[in-house]
Amino acid sequence: MSGYAWKSRDASRSRLIAEAEARAAASERTNARRLREHLYAADLTAAQRLMEKGDRGAARHLLEAYLPQPGEGDLRGFDWHWLYGELTGDPHCALPGMGAICQHCVFEADDSLLTASFDGVLRRWNLADADVMTEPTEVARIGAGESLFYSASLPDGSRLLGGLGGLFRIAADGGSPEKIVAHGSLFWVMSPDGRWVAGTQRAERSPSANEIVVSSIDGSQPDRALAGTREWAAFSPDGALLATASEGGHYLLWDVANDFAPVGELELGGNWTLCLGLAFSPDGARLAAAEGESTVLLWDVASRKLRQRINGGTADGAHQPAFSPDGSLLAAAVGQEVWLIDVEMGALSRKLKGHDEQVSATAFSKDGTRLASVGKAGIVRLWDLSDKSATAPTADFGLRSPPVFSADGRFLVGVRPEHPLEVRDTATLDLETIAAFATEHEWPLAFTDGGSTLLTTDRFWELHAWNWREGKQARAAVRLEKPAEGSGSTAALHPNQKLLCGGTRQGLVVIWDTSTGTIANRLEGHVGPVERAVFSADGRWLATAADDRQVFLWNTVTWKGTPLPGHGHVSRGVAFDPAGRWVATACWDGFTRVFALPSGEPLHVLRNGVTSLDGIAVSPDGNSLAVAAADHSVILRDTRTWRQTIVLPPPAAGGSQSTGELHHLAFSPDSRLLIGCADDGRGARFWRLKDE
Repeated sequence: MSGYAWKSRDASRSRLIAEAEARAAASERTNARRLREHLYAADLTAAQRLMEKGDRGAARHLLEAYLPQPGEGDLRGFDWHWLYGELTGDPHCALPGMGAICQHCVFEADDSLLTASFDGVLRRWNLADADVMTEPTEVARIGAGESLFYSASLPDGSRLLGGLGGLFRIAADGGSPEKIVAHGSLFWVMSPDGRWVAGTQRAERSPSANEIVVSSIDGSQPDRALAGTREWAAFSPDGALLATASEGGHYLLWDVANDFAPVGELELGGNWTLCLGLAFSPDGARLAAAEGESTVLLWDVASRKLRQRINGGTADGAHQPAFSPDGSLLAAAVGQEVWLIDVEMGALSRKLKGHDEQVSATAFSKDGTRLASVGKAGIVRLWDLSDKSATAPTADFGLRSPPVFSADGRFLVGVRPEHPLEVRDTATLDLETIAAFATEHEWPLAFTDGGSTLLTTDRFWELHAWNWREGKQARAAVRLEKPAEGSGSTAALHPNQKLLCGGTRQGLVVIWDTSTGTIANRLEGHVGPVERAVFSADGRWLATAADDRQVFLWNTVTWKGTPLPGHGHVSRGVAFDPAGRWVATACWDGFTRVFALPSGEPLHVLRNGVTSLDGIAVSPDGNSLAVAAADHSVILRDTRTWRQTIVLPPPAAGGSQSTGELHHLAFSPDSRLLIGCADDGRGARFWRLKDE
């Protein structure tokens, strides 16, 4: 064999080896990508469970593993961004950590913040600086090994520092701390006039023998042991009363001026748990108690009657309540959240989320515009209460039409029962209405002309084009040819806006020419009322769903239709993949079915764990599938693996949002908003991604 042949054979062999190695590397990359996609869905599910259990830090750590690295694909979809936004919490400023357990914070008159921690150090944070992230300064230290969790200023400028090692006093000009109360306590409170301090004197042999002791700060009076008390205490703002808590749910009032004589017991009106904090309102009219199992009690002090019992239904304890300066709000630390309670309504108003560890203390600024909260790990967070973006958005309006977005996602249009057609601004927190049409029975179809024109139809068989900003028609209405079979309850506009689809009660699917209003095609196949009609993004396909338990897929070139197989139950939800690869249906038997395009062959039958499904939507990137369930939740799946990732929970009972089923779902074109509404217009719900 010639040398040339040998070289040729060696080159061929080398090429084959290189090709085999390339195939192996590509296969390895594909397998790694598929594995990562499956782990993505599993980790999102696990992160949501961790969040629900209150372990926000661990949940966020799971999600951060999917922050894209250089050269790595980005798997994140709407589900990841929504969950990460929930874990990041509401807008706030985090101060540098102290590296020690902290259970006390208080604002000073100059708006600085003091924190007392278990390393025995009192720190001051100068929040007046432009950069609030600067390190704190040390104000005082009570000694190595001494815990510190209380601080108060006396009228003469000196300061009290309290911990498990006793109560200390530091002169206004500094110096060494002087111990003025020898016994330690789990809490300390000082009377407004600076005469008395109360704490728990712990019994050495039996904790059940603990009792609250009131001590004279200047040492001129003997201690007063309050029989039958042990858990917590608080002085009223005028110093006339002392409130105490005891095992067994006994809350008592004591007359300070009358040598701490008992005044009477507060009404309990229910079960009790361990008291973890007491606070009087600034006017002294209300008393709040924070208890275990996320319970907050509110009393009327004058009558001693229990006004409200607010319970969050979790095992987390509520800690150290604090009233706002005007008394309208009550803050309580509950698990990894800060609860804000409307005092007048006696109801939970907001939950501030952002801590990764248990919140141990809260404090309002003197003007009530800011709230400080501190976690046990020593991380302090500041919340701007004047910023309404800290409030989770809720919808108190109902929509009975499928939501329609402008191309850029900025505007949303829908119909409320007994209200005109409304255009809403999605950039506003509560989707503010910016235009309304006092016309009869308009049904939104699409925005056009760069978003300046809104296309609608009405029950009078007319197509309208509105200059919605001016509230007038942009051009003459087009009369639709009325089919002999009558009207229906659905309408869909082809992406090129030249064709309109509608369904009748008799099962006929009608296609109109929007320029003339004449019927272009009559599509027969259904034998029951047509309830849904949806065009694919490229306009090649039309899907219709009817009460005859059939979903038809129509080719918009030939107008030939094929029933999608496997529907044994009613399906009223249909959604196309934006890339045209598949179409999905939501069925009343609790399954989501996915079919290939163009063949219509079944790809997946997805069990959702509920008995009924209705609304369905696909995110613009095609990676997230949202399905509305009968239990009022919304299930999200990753379409790369079809695995369930997270569940958007139903609204809380008694909230302002609708608790009805969501018959329509829609993602905004920018993927930052998911909205759902019901046919009966009982309410709308929406989920917005937060800026990262």
